[in-house]
Amino acid sequence: MNASSVQPLSTLAIVDDQHPWPGLASFREQEAQFFKGRKPDIEELHCLVNRERLTVLFGVSGLGKSSLLQAGLFPRLRQDNRLPIMIRLDFTDASVSLSHQVFAAIARQAQENAIEAPSYNANETLWEYFHRKDSEFWDARNRMTVPLLCFDQFEEVFTLGRENRKRASDTDSFILELADLVEGRCPESVKARLDANPDESKNFRFSRHPYKLLFSLREDYLANLEGLRELMPVISHNRMRLLAMNGNQALAVADQTNGRLMERSVAESVVRLVAGKHGEQRRELADLRIEPALLSLVCRELNELRIKSQASMIDAQAVASNQEQILEDFYERSLEDQPPELRRFIEDKLLTVSGYRNSEAYDNALETPGITAEALASLVQRRLLVLRLQERDGIKRIELIHDVLTAVVGKSRDQRQMLEKQKQTEQERLEAEKRELAAREALRVNKRRFLVFSILVAITFLTLASAFWGWWSWWDAAREARSKAQQALALYLGNQAALLADTAPDDSVIERAAALAIESWHLQHNAEASTAANKLLRMLPKYRIQHKEPVQGIALSPDGRLLATGSKDKMLRVFKTENGKELFQIKHGDWVNSVAFGSDGRFIATGCKDKKVRLIDIASSKEVFSLVQDDEVTAVSFSPDGRLLATAGKDHTARLIDVTTGKELRQINHGDEVFNIAFSPNSSILATASKDHMARLVDTATGKELHRMDHGAEVTHVAFNFDGRLLATASMDNTAHLFDVVTGKELAQIQHRDMVSSLAFSPDDRWLVTGSDDNTARVTEVNSGKEIAQFSDRDDVYSVRFSPNSRLLAISSLDGTARLIDTATWQEVTRIIHGGAVWNIVFSRDNKLLTTVSMDKVVRLIETVKNPDDIKIKQNAAIMGIAFDPNERLLATASQDKTARMFDITTGKEEMVIEHADTVYGVAFSRDGRFLATSSKDNTAKLIAVNTGKEIARINHTDEVRSIAFSSDSRWLATASLDKSVKVIDTATGKEASQINAADEIMHVAFSFDGQLLAIASKDGTIKLIDTKTWQLKQAIKVAAPVAQLAFSPDSQLLATASEDNMARLFEVSTAKETAKFEHAGIVLSVAFSPDGKLLATGSMDNTARLIDINSGKLISLIKHGGEVKSIAFSPTGRFLATASRDGITRLIETLSGLETGRISHDGEVWGVAFSPDEQLLASAVSDGHVQLHDADPQRAFDQLCSRAGRNLNQDELHDYLGINEPHQTCKDWRASE
Repeated sequence: MNASSVQPLSTLAIVDDQHPWPGLASFREQEAQFFKGRKPDIEELHCLVNRERLTVLFGVSGLGKSSLLQAGLFPRLRQDNRLPIMIRLDFTDASVSLSHQVFAAIARQAQENAIEAPSYNANETLWEYFHRKDSEFWDARNRMTVPLLCFDQFEEVFTLGRENRKRASDTDSFILELADLVEGRCPESVKARLDANPDESKNFRFSRHPYKLLFSLREDYLANLEGLRELMPVISHNRMRLLAMNGNQALAVADQTNGRLMERSVAESVVRLVAGKHGEQRRELADLRIEPALLSLVCRELNELRIKSQASMIDAQAVASNQEQILEDFYERSLEDQPPELRRFIEDKLLTVSGYRNSEAYDNALETPGITAEALASLVQRRLLVLRLQERDGIKRIELIHDVLTAVVGKSRDQRQMLEKQKQTEQERLEAEKRELAAREALRVNKRRFLVFSILVAITFLTLASAFWGWWSWWDAAREARSKAQQALALYLGNQAALLADTAPDDSVIERAAALAIESWHLQHNAEASTAANKLLRMLPKYRIQHKEPVQGIALSPDGRLLATGSKDKMLRVFKTENGKELFQIKHGDWVNSVAFGSDGRFIATGCKDKKVRLIDIASSKEVFSLVQDDEVTAVSFSPDGRLLATAGKDHTARLIDVTTGKELRQINHGDEVFNIAFSPNSSILATASKDHMARLVDTATGKELHRMDHGAEVTHVAFNFDGRLLATASMDNTAHLFDVVTGKELAQIQHRDMVSSLAFSPDDRWLVTGSDDNTARVTEVNSGKEIAQFSDRDDVYSVRFSPNSRLLAISSLDGTARLIDTATWQEVTRIIHGGAVWNIVFSRDNKLLTTVSMDKVVRLIETVKNPDDIKIKQNAAIMGIAFDPNERLLATASQDKTARMFDITTGKEEMVIEHADTVYGVAFSRDGRFLATSSKDNTAKLIAVNTGKEIARINHTDEVRSIAFSSDSRWLATASLDKSVKVIDTATGKEASQINAADEIMHVAFSFDGQLLAIASKDGTIKLIDTKTWQLKQAIKVAAPVAQLAFSPDSQLLATASEDNMARLFEVSTAKETAKFEHAGIVLSVAFSPDGKLLATGSMDNTARLIDINSGKLISLIKHGGEVKSIAFSPTGRFLATASRDGITRLIETLSGLETGRISHDGEVWGVAFSPDEQLLASAVSDGHVQLHDADPQRAFDQLCSRAGRNLNQDELHDYLGINEPHQTCKDWRASE
């Protein structure tokens, strides 16, 4: 259950002088004196509320938006004689209308605060209520007050408010009513009434708006909010993004008692501990990022330890334990006096198998043996659990209070289950011994004396057997316990890797996560590790190049083979991008501010703080010439034709230099420092950006100024589009400007809320991206001027770049991240974490590399080559079926959009469309790859030539065609229809060779691998085996229920069936005799043989798939899903089994071990899976209309991880995670940990 869909029922936090931290609970208004660290945020929000009628507060979940409102903003507003009214809309069916809820909240707050508020008239709108002439709010001191309607968790109007048609209609009506209030716009219904009764207008004040509104919502719903802009244009005008705390803010929280409960040095240790930087003194507090909820919990736990030990202060020793230990202590202390059943309930019911937070209905929880209302209330009081009301059905549910607890609860569960298994094994061994002793005693008593000798012999034998059995049981139990312990550790490490990948504050933690993922995989192949590895693969650079001082300038050579860096260490350094090896370095007289490669790759130019511009010959690594300017050189750039070198300087000039002679040709004078320069694509024009508020266009041949563009503030950046017709400028006046190069006329402005620091055109000239200190990057469509995407960061956006093929957008930020965005979907592909602000990014011209520069003095080279996941295959409706071309080039899809399509699997490009008149159920390639067949609800099947796209045959039935199959020699195509017939088509001619009729609707057809038989399954449970030489019935098999699917074994000796009586069956083809059956708890939908014929897989509506050894009938693996299993497929070598489910997950099973080694989550139900013939790709067909491609072998991700720039675990990490103290290498080529 999504936590955003629930309402807290009660908050019982105790917050006072001795308990100033509430842990994971929110601060309330009466606790404002203890709410610290957010003063600038409070003031900013207060200013915004006073400035406009509507304010929008947004931020990611868990940053304390509710605390900021209740304990920060509300007390501040009351000083201004404002009346804050917190509103949480109730979308349950039993609730009153949404507008009535607003009126009820107003009345409640007015009563509680002794405010005289206007009464509500029946059926009036919010606009009418607030614009009536008598609509005034007066306090007890006879002062007029202004109400603030504060809508908390406003995102629920987009989720819970749209769960059914009626609720969506009610919500839309309310939003329209709210929009009229926000805009101060008289509603249309009121206008009509006033037009009919003009005298009634006297009752309203149309120009007076005595109220304020605030929407608070999660950041991931901003796009939904933008959808309301047409109704509420002001919705984007007055916004505040709440960010994670920095270290200084966090210190104010930890040190809020001013040394009374914790010394400042100890408080700083706590902050660094929560930031993952315990003991590190080198990094500035301001650079740390802290999650407030976790900080409050750690402080609260330390304080509880202080109280328990009767100490007056929290000391440094208490902080010495790590974050995980504190969380573990909190968890264990919360449960120390509780029955074991309660721990088991929490770990098994409130945490999913994958380690995510879950919830349980409160009534169901009370029915669990050992669980009482008192026990649950106790854990709610202790802040371990929270009781919530589910909006959808009004059911009370219980859940963990915060996601930060999931890792600790999961670890406890793994340890508990391991101990329970060990106890069970030991108990079984003891019981076996007792049975043996009882047996011996019975023999001794009941046997006659004359058999004493025989009895003694028997007892001796039994004793030896028992001893052996006891030893064997002990050894087997110990082995199983070790295996379980190893499995538990593997899952723990995998979960830790995934958690760190999602929350890492810097790249050192990313590197730790990569090592943990690999160690987890080495212990036991598991889906948690492989999921983490695939994510981390995008986050680890190919190489890290460490510098002694921050790097000022970077450039990649035109062929992408060389990287040049200029640094504050006064060095130009040149490296090979292939292996990161340094070729040469050249000492300068001061900081190297800028570097650039010539267009032919022969030269490097540098601009230096020592006032010199230098030209370096790469082949000889010698200086060709240097020119001294009047002040520091801030930028250098070569013209595209390679003839000119432009420089920008603090001496108020830009200069043009002849590369061949080293002679200065032109000087462009500004009134202040020149920040940036850019050549037009044809080299004929130079653009300059200056601190004097000017951008200029200069003819490079004559030096003549063509145009001068005045701005409202300093101009920071200039860029030409790729055909040279347009110039974009970035300015500290909070705007980017777009100019016509020929006329100099301004064509458009792009508005930000703070200075624009960077911009870039896409190479295809479709888009312009702008980056700003308002923490956003915005993408504007050049032709229309329409904003099509916006990306928010936690801090200033420093640099923006498109890849040369326009496929990727890179955004770097002061928050220490560089993000890669897929321009096809505008979704984030990956986020690369750095150890400091990322101020520059550069793509190589071949699109394969991205280079980043960070204030942590490291240059990173990141590979941007497409992963299979990056290839987007999308249709307009749900994908019903998929098939790979045997020649490993194409993927075919069948869709509800009435088409089948073929796509190039290397690019995702659509190659062919086959249209039908209704839903296409399935697609199939012939074994030789020459033909594609389609089946449709429109009563037809089609046979298509793959090379030409020509329709060879259209096979007409009188009802839906549900199944198609090619013979192994590609000679025949069989089509099965609900019209009770199968038609066999000769693929060479497209002519019908035979028609086979049945007594009932035909559900499935399949050819045997030897091509001798065609199996036909009917709804009446009859399976006909047809001889393909004569097309006559050879054998009949009767099943007690309709058969959903058939499959022949690779040797054609066995036939497997999936049927609606919950059974999968095996039949001997030659005799039609049933040889085995396997029962499910629901209808069996699919069956498949492994390529070697030794394994059978089944998929069922009971939400499971099963992997079975055919010879022994033993269940190798039970694959559990959260929805029915729609499809299964073995990989071509049989190493893997893939399962597709309506729970939105594709699972990858290693058939040798039966372990789940891959898990791919989707945004819709998964209706089909298929492996490519080379076993490189796994495709999933998703109900939302897309096909997701994925690497079919998880091992490849781990191999690639070891080839990236990672580090091995340090001694503390080895001890904490692996329990080992000796040196250990995760990957031999990785560097040792610092």
